[in-house]
Amino acid sequence: MAHLPPKVTSAVIVATVTVLLDWIFHRTLTSPMETFDYFTVKWLLAFFVATVFLNWAAGEQGRTGKRMRLISFAAVFSFLMSLYYRWWEYFSGAPYSARAPDILFLERANVVMFAGTWFLAHALFFLAGVWLT
Repeated sequence: MAHLPPKVTSAVIVATVTVLLDWIFHRTLTSPMETFDYFTVKWLLAFFVATVFLNWAAGEQGRTGKRMRLISFAAVFSFLMSLYYRWWEYFSGAPYSARAPDILFLERANVVMFAGTWFLAHALFFLAGVWLT
């Protein structure tokens, strides 16, 4: 990737790490396994959110400001993944939360915990990708 600008290379790494961690999560802790389309959408969203994050002038911020900025972008990424789920459900006529696979250690009946776990997992995978760049 030497021919790509450094920020694009970093965004590719963030997206790839995000998807790899999510794939491992799905492979080991959810059922059924997600589709290729899902992971493609996730990679594209992670790439574009990371590109905006890396190119958006942060200005002069302290350590807390930088952390809050990073957490905000991780939340935006996770929110966009949630929108993808809801969009798929809406346009396919499926009931709310039908798209998300079961998490093996969590009851789907606890909607707040179930949705919160997905939101937090997607955000943490993105944060890990940024941390590794």
